[in-house]
Amino acid sequence: MLTTISFACYGLNKNREAVTRFPVPRVLGVFVFAASLLLFSTGHLGGSLTHGSDYLVEFAPRFIQKMAGVYQADIPERNKVTSLDSADIFDDAVQPILHSKCTSCHNKDKRKGKLVLSSFEEMMVGGEDGPIIEPGSLNTSEMYRRITLPENHKEFMPEGKRPLTDDQLAIIEWWIEKDAPGNGLITSLQPNKKMTERFERFYGLDKFNTALLTAPPPDTAIVNKLIKAGFVIRQIAAKTNLLDANFSHAKSGQVETNIEVKTLEGVTEQLLWLKLSDSGISDADLESIGKLSNLRKLNLSKNNISDSGVRFLSGLSKLEYLNLYETNVSDSSVAMLMKLPQLKELYVWGTKVTEGFIAEVEDQKANLKIIHKTP
Repeated sequence: MLTTISFACYGLNKNREAVTRFPVPRVLGVFVFAASLLLFSTGHLGGSLTHGSDYLVEFAPRFIQKMAGVYQADIPERNKVTSLDSADIFDDAVQPILHSKCTSCHNKDKRKGKLVLSSFEEMMVGGEDGPIIEPGSLNTSEMYRRITLPENHKEFMPEGKRPLTDDQLAIIEWWIEKDAPGNGLITSLQPNKKMTERFERFYGLDKFNTALLTAPPPDTAIVNKLIKAGFVIRQIAAKTNLLDANFSHAKSGQVETNIEVKTLEGVTEQLLWLKLSDSGISDADLESIGKLSNLRKLNLSKNNISDSGVRFLSGLSKLEYLNLYETNVSDSSVAMLMKLPQLKELYVWGTKVTEGFIAEVEDQKANLKIIHKTP
């Protein structure tokens, strides 16, 4: 319909002088108005399919949610979790996930499938097809099956909403495996290190969460100098002084990289992400990079650097991602880097690192993902 009316608008506008039987401007105006309404409607339907039917008010203030009819008053409000030691497994973890994804269709007023997810007791009763949670068993828990189906499956849940995130799925899975308790402190269920990290991310408590970071404004002169040298400098997020610096578009030898890399030390507090892929840097440059103590992501791929330079990175205690693809590093670099407490991803394909040593490291540090083959 939108396409047809759009073509009609085009035809009327193009041939307005040739058509004399009726007032073209007035008719054209009606068609343009109709096309505008259809465009708005089509865009809204597309947004609903992609982000869920209540995407416009999902994060709106409660009074707006009430006006839109999506606010569930039967879900009690909880205080913001500021410490994992005080968080309840159901009220502060499972229920908020269900509330954000499921209770708009499964509440006391709208019992889709005769299922109500507004409370633990109602959820455990199940719906028209019986119980949806089997404590301790993922294979026989219908809810878990539904939320882990492919998005295009007709039984996938949540219907018409964005799927659960990896952390949300992991929390639901862990809760069911822990016999799906209706209450109890998360810490009393003894989560391992990986689950603790997931809960901390879920609550925004992780030590190096960039959303919690603040930094003073960077020196404008230093930023301008970096830009003039060929760096692309961007804010990581709006209303923040945290920066992303990218020099990977510049060709080797285009600038005196050792001087410009040293200039990065002037934005140590603000710089979190740095990309220097194929930038012509050397081992000597890594001494300056090793002083960028707030770095979370660092890409040094396709540079002529070796173990002697990588040793300067041993003090990057907040580094989470490091790409050393097609460099001259070997096993000794990996042995040093695995000691970095926050490192989660290390790319070393196309290097001198051996498969045998990678296997040893993976056994010793399970939370470090080492990518050593082209995906």
